[in-house]
Amino acid sequence: PSGPPPRQERGRPLAMARVLPVSTEVRQEHAVVPRHLRKLRGAKPTDGSFDDLREVWDQYKSGAKTFFSSMDFASDGGFSEVKTLFTWGRLFWALVQILCVLLNVGYILQVNLAALASQWGNFLVEADNSSRWHSLAGILWDIVPELGSFSAMKSLYFVTPKVFMPTFTLHCSWLWEERTRDSLIYFLRFLLVSIFHAFVGIEAFMIKFIVASEEHRKSPSFPVAFIIAAAFLNQLLGVVDVNKFAQKRLFTFIFGGEDSFLSIYEEAVSQTWMAMLAMSIWRGAADHRPRVVWFAAVSLAYGDDDFQKLTLNEHNKIKQ
Repeated sequence: PSGPPPRQERGRPLAMARVLPVSTEVRQEHAVVPRHLRKLRGAKPTDGSFDDLREVWDQYKSGAKTFFSSMDFASDGGFSEVKTLFTWGRLFWALVQILCVLLNVGYILQVNLAALASQWGNFLVEADNSSRWHSLAGILWDIVPELGSFSAMKSLYFVTPKVFMPTFTLHCSWLWEERTRDSLIYFLRFLLVSIFHAFVGIEAFMIKFIVASEEHRKSPSFPVAFIIAAAFLNQLLGVVDVNKFAQKRLFTFIFGGEDSFLSIYEEAVSQTWMAMLAMSIWRGAADHRPRVVWFAAVSLAYGDDDFQKLTLNEHNKIKQ
């Protein structure tokens, strides 16, 4: 006869509780399953292979199945699927990107317009076709996001733990391996520059915080106070550009190889991919009207999800 189902003992988690002998049916019925997988229990497997988490573990550990066997990278870089990126929701996020730029330009108009005009001028006057698309890619995915939250507080980006520690580790390993005068100079220069970035970023934050709070307090109406608070908050959240950080990690994973480091050539390859992506989006926009609106919606709302959608192909479209 079957024993009772496993029960949690007082003061002990279920995983450590004493479990009495039970039958296979009762064990499967009362097995602990994560909440997001509970809907799979009782669902009929698509190919008869899914029973419970232990069976999946055994399949992959024994080699009967392998991870990522059902997908590979698109040989054309994913450019043939560019037209599938457009959704009407992207128009909203493209407008948000533009509004952030306009809001921040009001604070530092001269510097922003000078940077934007420099890259746009290169796009217009460059005779070399590849140079024009490189310039356009720089505008769309480097200059525009940077202008959306550009401020002196950006200096804090270089001393955030997620950015500082990998660079610090890289300099330490290079100093340990080389043990030369040049490596020591580069290491000391990195420390001094990091200290300078921390000093400038903290000072900028204190000044902007005091100025923004004073202007907010003296604002004549709620809309003015809201705009002042929104502009300061936008610059504060822009200290760490999550999209840019995620893209850097993706490019390091794809183009950097096993050493997790982008060499000069690998950096050039990643920039070339971005330039060819800009060219493909512009050519794909030719089938849509208005062309500029479709192009802006796809390019300005581009993110790491789109990168995965373009570059990966699944052999088996029915996911288990």
